Amino acid sequence: MKKKEKLRQEEANRLLYIFPLFLGIIGGLLMYLIVVKTDPEMAKKGIVFGVLISIVGFILVMGLL
Repeated sequence: MKKKEKLRQEEANRLLYIFPLFLGIIGGLLMYLIVVKTDPEMAKKGIVFGVLISIVGFILVMGLL
């Protein structure tokens, strides 16, 4: 039973990558605050992902101007 619960928790944590994908840095920080107690490594990855998405978005916007 614990194995299934752990799998569900991991799947739920993976879904949190939606926050930085759509909200950039703010989403990364939001993900960090949600996940930091259960999975600190994933929380750090969420911040990095949010920063990278924000940079890519900025470059794309500036390229269109």
